[in-house]
Amino acid sequence: MAAKSGDVSAQEALDKLEVPERVRYLYDWFFELKWASLRAGMGTVVTFTEIDAWSRLYQRQLAPWEVGVIRQLDLTFNSALDKKKKRKGDDK
Repeated sequence: MAAKSGDVSAQEALDKLEVPERVRYLYDWFFELKWASLRAGMGTVVTFTEIDAWSRLYQRQLAPWEVGVIRQLDLTFNSALDKKKKRKGDDK
């Protein structure tokens, strides 16, 4: 999905992560949320409001720990993007 959104390197980096199968769905849900948020111009952070709206729309009831995992994935993703941008800025 990230490749369609133009950030192939971020997707490739995250695809290298070893995600345990039992929580893989959270990884997939995060990307559903992230790309929808970015396409809608909602900013770079997936908010609690967006998670709530998404879960109601798709009729997925998330446990608090699942929300926490999605938020942590978002923080990790944004941190990786920031580092990438800084490296690109150093190359100029």
